[in-house]
Amino acid sequence: MICNGFLKVFLEKVAKVRVRVLIVFMTMLLSSIASAGNPIDGFLDFFTKRNPYAVEPADVYRATCDSSDWPSVEEMEDYLLSKRFYPREDFLYYKDLRLEDESSYLVDLFTELTTAKWSFKKYRDCDKILCVAKKYWGTTKGVLQMYLLAKYGINISKSAVGTKARAWSNRELDYVLKSILSVGKPLENSPEDYEVEKARRFKFFPNYNPGTKYVNNMTYAAVDPSRKSITVFDLWLRSQSDGTKLYHLVHEYAHVIDIRQKISTQDQWRDISGWIEGFAGKWEYKNKKYIVSNYGKTNAYEDFAEAFSSYRLNPDLINEISTVKRDIIKYVVYDGVSFDTETTCKGQSLKEKHMVRTKTDEEVKQGSYGTCAFSTYAGLFREPEYEEACYRYQIEKNKQLNKRSYLRAIPSAYRNLVEDRL
Repeated sequence: MICNGFLKVFLEKVAKVRVRVLIVFMTMLLSSIASAGNPIDGFLDFFTKRNPYAVEPADVYRATCDSSDWPSVEEMEDYLLSKRFYPREDFLYYKDLRLEDESSYLVDLFTELTTAKWSFKKYRDCDKILCVAKKYWGTTKGVLQMYLLAKYGINISKSAVGTKARAWSNRELDYVLKSILSVGKPLENSPEDYEVEKARRFKFFPNYNPGTKYVNNMTYAAVDPSRKSITVFDLWLRSQSDGTKLYHLVHEYAHVIDIRQKISTQDQWRDISGWIEGFAGKWEYKNKKYIVSNYGKTNAYEDFAEAFSSYRLNPDLINEISTVKRDIIKYVVYDGVSFDTETTCKGQSLKEKHMVRTKTDEEVKQGSYGTCAFSTYAGLFREPEYEEACYRYQIEKNKQLNKRSYLRAIPSAYRNLVEDRL
């Protein structure tokens, strides 16, 4: 009788384990199908252990121009000083603070990082917004958050997101910075129109909340264009593979670039594989041989993100699959820079090659003396650090693009896509 009781309990537990194993199995299978873009490829990926993505972890480790030299705090500060000098206000009031000779642009950046209704009374000894950022978050994190938002339009501040996010750990932040360096210039957010620049900014946060959303169990990361946000989920946070983590971040940045530049919405891109958007968001393609991965078969947006990831991290694949898509990314996104070798990826972009100076550096320095070295408001000389950063900015601003010679350097098939962005 006792043996029968134990046997019954044992069989019940075995049955529960079987159910759990089945659930895990089905979840993994559904994840594979969702990643592949269609059921047949999903089943093949799952049972053959085939990677549905364009980039393997090993490809990330082999990628060229793998730079890990993130700017120092001093270099990031210099950038923020030279990024926007105008308008600079003699006096600027922000909440409880009175700021002097401050840029309204930097104040606006700080405001986006701190959406909470905080009091800043204890920072009244600061007359610059960077001083407040350093004291609130610490020197390194304060300058870093301002720099990322100014240069790349990426907002990593937990305060800007609210209760749905937690702060990035130092280890996670290393991945974020390394992946931004991998993508490089296409991610930079520097149009002249301030309102356009503001609209291009994205919030970026980790969402660690197991079990609350089904997507968390199947998705590494996602971009939400309507909310202007990038989120990494449990699958990414728990991954032990550096290559996997970096690839998925580069893939999401590709979506950000696509949203800003609207490449995958162009007929010239969609016609390559014959993309058609049908009823209720269902996508179809006519020619799969020009799509670099099974996940890229999901829709035209994933097609671009996968092609971009391959171009940056696994160029051999896109060179083999589609030279047309490769060249669109090369000339429209990367301005002529390729990543086939260490030499090609460190070369000048086409814009850099076709830049001309209207004045010598010395002429620029003399002409901007009143702007950079001397304060016309207070009748005082500015600090040496400010003066030096200002001169560097004015000298760089003196460069002008020779548009005619630049467009001649771009293959005629892609010239219209580039010309629209000049």
